[in-house]
Amino acid sequence: MTSRWEEEISLSGDGSAADKVGHIHVRIRELPMADGVHASTGCQLWSASIVLAGELLRRPHLVEGRRVLEVGAGCGLAGIAAACLARECVITDGDEEAVRNLEHNLQVNESLFRRGTDGTSDGRCSQVSARTLRWEEAIRAPWAAEERAEVILASDVIYGHWGDTLAQAMLCMLAPGGLIVLIASEDRRSGVHSFKEVLGEAGFRVAETKLVVPLGGFRLFECRERLPGEPAEQPPIVERTEPEHSGHVAKCPVPHEVGQRPLPAEVWVAPDARPAAARAGVGPPPG
Repeated sequence: MTSRWEEEISLSGDGSAADKVGHIHVRIRELPMADGVHASTGCQLWSASIVLAGELLRRPHLVEGRRVLEVGAGCGLAGIAAACLARECVITDGDEEAVRNLEHNLQVNESLFRRGTDGTSDGRCSQVSARTLRWEEAIRAPWAAEERAEVILASDVIYGHWGDTLAQAMLCMLAPGGLIVLIASEDRRSGVHSFKEVLGEAGFRVAETKLVVPLGGFRLFECRERLPGEPAEQPPIVERTEPEHSGHVAKCPVPHEVGQRPLPAEVWVAPDARPAAARAGVGPPPG
């Protein structure tokens, strides 16, 4: 039997009176990555998605009440966190096996984001779905205005040299006035330069934050159309260190089916414990 495992990730909002999510537990199933080259990296839970999920709960205004799209979602943790606040959330990946696993993760976490059965609004997402999305297809056939997302999310998707392709695809799926939020591990951002270059040429302001949290070092990019009067130069990089990032993560064992095994904690949480091929940027684009 193929080994599978589930982890329970504990995430918290900012704890303020306006915190609409509070404390949530997200169950994520992972699938084996084989040799890390020929199998999909999207069936693994990566540290950047955990940090992005925590960032969204800490800063709910980024996605609250909006139509959200996650690309290269993998296991879907960030999209599930966004769905707790968004109006609509479409969570995508370019790998069909990853999407099947993503559908499972949405199903087991459905209680976190569905509205009440009586149709009344409790602040939860009214529509959450998973689908296959390949970036090249979005470039060839840009989305219609009514389909475009107000916010596009991505985590650890530019570890190869396809940052320009990702940026072009996002521009073909983003609504006017929309926001792109991307996070990358410090050692998995080979495509950042071309990503920023394409967005800059399209008139976007790219705010970059060097973020240091317990899970490691990351770069957070918040991208939007440049406002009238704003300089053409990109803003300086901001540094932020948070010893206790508000996306608290706790590895908790959950029941497993016969033949399944849990992933060791040190492999799951340590940024430098990823497969060597993945750290080297080997493998196809995630979307």
